[in-house]
Amino acid sequence: MNAMIQYALRQWGLHNIQAVYERDQAGIWFCESEQFGPVVLKWNSTGLLDSEYRMLSCMQGRGGYRVYGYDRDRGLLLEERILPGTVLREESLLEKRVEVLARVFREIHLPQREGETYLDWLDGA
Repeated sequence: MNAMIQYALRQWGLHNIQAVYERDQAGIWFCESEQFGPVVLKWNSTGLLDSEYRMLSCMQGRGGYRVYGYDRDRGLLLEERILPGTVLREESLLEKRVEVLARVFREIHLPQREGETYLDWLDGA
């Protein structure tokens, strides 16, 4: 695991790493990226990040958080770190916030032909 973290630090210019979850086969860390700002680094040696990557890639730009990097061979996923509600708070009008929330909820259940759905990802988690 240490070798994977060191690789990710160099690959994506990460610093200020803070462990959130660490196990033998997986881990999650909050970090700062020189290029992207606050990020979440995930590592899983069992291939479970494939479905999360596909689901998040389909949602990119639709009110969810961004995927900045994915290294399937090493089991590393780099994601935007936002607080819950960040996207909604960007809208000043309540009506717009409701529209954003409804759009995110509607689009999170993408048809299978477009990629992994959120529910598929939850089933595999």
